[in-house]
Amino acid sequence: MQAIMSMDGIIGAIISAIFSIFVTWKIAKSDSSQKNDILQAQLRTAESDLRESKEHAEKLRGELNSLKNQVAKLCEYEKKHGEMKKKLQAGGVIKEYTQPVLLVGPRFIGKTSLLMQWHAPWDHSRLSATRTHHTSMVPIYDFKRDNVEPHFADPDILTDVHVHLKLKVHDFPGEIDSQHNIIAQAKKETLELRKKTGKRLGIVLICMFDAEEADKGVSPATIEYYNGELFSNLRQLVGHNEIGIERL
Repeated sequence: MQAIMSMDGIIGAIISAIFSIFVTWKIAKSDSSQKNDILQAQLRTAESDLRESKEHAEKLRGELNSLKNQVAKLCEYEKKHGEMKKKLQAGGVIKEYTQPVLLVGPRFIGKTSLLMQWHAPWDHSRLSATRTHHTSMVPIYDFKRDNVEPHFADPDILTDVHVHLKLKVHDFPGEIDSQHNIIAQAKKETLELRKKTGKRLGIVLICMFDAEEADKGVSPATIEYYNGELFSNLRQLVGHNEIGIERL
């Protein structure tokens, strides 16, 4: 009987030990599974972070290449701009100032001869009487200003200013009926001159006479011409500001 009880105790102890081992194994297995899951999750996270890092690195590489291309273009642009700036500075700015001049007087008084002396003094060929109104640009004086000013193409570029002074000379036929055209041209030139300069400037009116008349007396043709439409109305035209006269 005692042997049976002893055997039962041994069996119970064995079963208890087996159960204990099983529980311990189960717990160990569960803990290992949890650790494995955690490690796998960490591995997936690490793989995801690595992919994102690679994608971010690739994106940064693309942006860097784009910036390099932009820098190269900017360097090329800067070089071209520098060359253009040098050319603009070297070329300077040309400004033209033109003074309208009207030559008036009767026929064969020498208006065209005077114009040719200004326009082409080397030309000594015989001149015919003026039949129609015409104009000529006569250079008077060219000079460079002492001070520089911003270039019209780029205000940051300071450049020399070369000034060209010119006369715009109108030569009219000596017939009295041409005086209506003289009035029209005087009005037009006054308006354009004031528009360009923003100042109340006017034309230069040169009235020509035959020098011999100082000795022989004023001829009827000269008297008739200077009693014509232009001179009869000149004071009124100036007074109404239709014509500006800078010099007479």
